[in-house]
Amino acid sequence: MARGERLWRSGHLYRDSIMKRRVACIAGMATLLIAQICLAEDRPGGSVNLDLSLVVEQETCEMSLMTPDTMDFAPLRASDLREAGVIGRVAAKTISLNLSGCENSAISGQTPAIQISGNTPVSGADTLFRDDSSTSEGAIGFRVRYQPDTGAPGEALKNQQMVDLAGNSQAVTNGMQNFLVDMQYAGGAYTSGSIRATLRFTFMYH
Repeated sequence: MARGERLWRSGHLYRDSIMKRRVACIAGMATLLIAQICLAEDRPGGSVNLDLSLVVEQETCEMSLMTPDTMDFAPLRASDLREAGVIGRVAAKTISLNLSGCENSAISGQTPAIQISGNTPVSGADTLFRDDSSTSEGAIGFRVRYQPDTGAPGEALKNQQMVDLAGNSQAVTNGMQNFLVDMQYAGGAYTSGSIRATLRFTFMYH
């Protein structure tokens, strides 16, 4: 199933040859249109078949980032890193994604979701996001959780993990989807410097 962070459509056209006389035989389905055109050459005793196919992608949600594309967090202190865990003194920040145009997003047998992806290089800490460009050494990075409209945030998300937005074969409801980002320390030695993480959120089906 095609995936995308924005609304998109694609088409593919395959053509074997061009002839002068065409007789069209067309068959179609809801989201896939397949056309066959049968050609006959002008000279007797010969024929050439031409197959055309056009894939029409079903309309899906359009997703846009509603918060700044760069977030800065308060500097850490040595006292923040005395023991492993979430760094509570640094307040969490919210990433808000707006989904629109989702009225016809239901696809039979498929579940719509948002997938988060990023770099998680620390062994044994698969929910700790940090880029290789970070100048601070050590197991310090960012934690991401899904925040539903009601109730507590979900568990920390791993790289490539998906958050379902609706049930199987159901359409997504237009509106905001929120994620919380805070900082965590997995223990061990560290050095001073900057810590960076790049996160990607992808609307997809599975």
